Amino acid sequence: KILQKMSAADQQPELPSPPPPPSIAPPSLRIQKAPVSGALKFDEVKLRKTGGPGGMSNEDKIAAETKADLEAEALRDVINQHVREADMEQWYECLKEVTYETIYCPISVEEGKAMVDVYQRNESKKPIPDDVQNTINQLIEKLQKTMDTFPDGCFVKLSSRSAKDSAVSGDRTKKIFYDLLANIEKPSLNDKLIAINRAHIMALQLKDAKEVLTMFLSSERINSDLVLALEYPDNWTQDFVVRKFVPIPIEYEFRGFVVNYELKALCQYYQYLYFPHLAEHKERINDIIRKNFEEIRLKVPITSQTYVVDWAVDPTTEKVYIIELNPFGDYEGMGTSPAMFKLHKNDGKMDRQGVDRHIFFGDGAYEFRIEDKPIPEDEQWKILCSDWKNLFNSLDKRNDVKEKECGSP
Repeated sequence: KILQKMSAADQQPELPSPPPPPSIAPPSLRIQKAPVSGALKFDEVKLRKTGGPGGMSNEDKIAAETKADLEAEALRDVINQHVREADMEQWYECLKEVTYETIYCPISVEEGKAMVDVYQRNESKKPIPDDVQNTINQLIEKLQKTMDTFPDGCFVKLSSRSAKDSAVSGDRTKKIFYDLLANIEKPSLNDKLIAINRAHIMALQLKDAKEVLTMFLSSERINSDLVLALEYPDNWTQDFVVRKFVPIPIEYEFRGFVVNYELKALCQYYQYLYFPHLAEHKERINDIIRKNFEEIRLKVPITSQTYVVDWAVDPTTEKVYIIELNPFGDYEGMGTSPAMFKLHKNDGKMDRQGVDRHIFFGDGAYEFRIEDKPIPEDEQWKILCSDWKNLFNSLDKRNDVKEKECGSP
């Protein structure tokens, strides 16, 4: 068995309510709170519609629009503060014993601007000026020296997120995808989904800084994070986060939701994928992760103590790794996917369990969700992006050609 049954000694006793958050942040933190006027509370920030009845004067319309603009700006300040608090530089020293070995390669404001410039020019198919290209070349050289620390390859992300959306459509990912399915005669849609997700994680194990920058400069995720950070140049703390690559099967990655010090919910990270053996180990995995959370919950230096944790569990050693922290809250999840849960009625997810806001922000009971039965292929197909649909169709065509070749005299 991959995971052994939990011994009686491992059972968690009832714990007292946590103390209030420490008033002084650990000295290692570099975060500077974005300026927010007044005693603004996050849950009080609301966007209001501008305009009004037909009889509204121009002055009133301008005043209403100005007020809405100020409220939107204040909301963006709060979101930026929550995003920056979840950056790896802010929590790594507090949790380094339970995450991957990590080193940093700093990105200057000017280098960040150059990265955004290249992304936007590539999108609009415009030429890249020589001075911008020189900045990128110097950045590649600097990053390569940092990556050489891990000769077997490493995983590189921005302070906040990775460029995995770029890797999905890359040639490297496609080759790995085809290799993973080479020995399966007629792969199901679930087989293909598992293979593409494995492939794009494997494609992120890199040794060449030029490959990293190629991915970063074609990633919408990276670009949007840099654009947000550049709005606050005085609080700039962006780095290439270079991490030792630890291969763990994707079915052992999980997303947890913490609200006010409490782990409210847990689910498998890769929603819409069915792993037949996962249900057998669900109870043990739940115990392992909840035990880890109790060990780290008072160490997490996030002011609101409301955030998302992505965990990985090594199925052989049962060692738990914190992959990353992400912002979370009552405003559209703060941009973080609720995975197998729903925050809103019309969020595009398969409506299998209704809206789950009461679990996060109400009195709903803790839940651990996994896909415990096969998912109908028509439901899986609906959530595929066009790149994956095209890739899966190309695989079917390749297999058809092989069948014809094998059947010919």
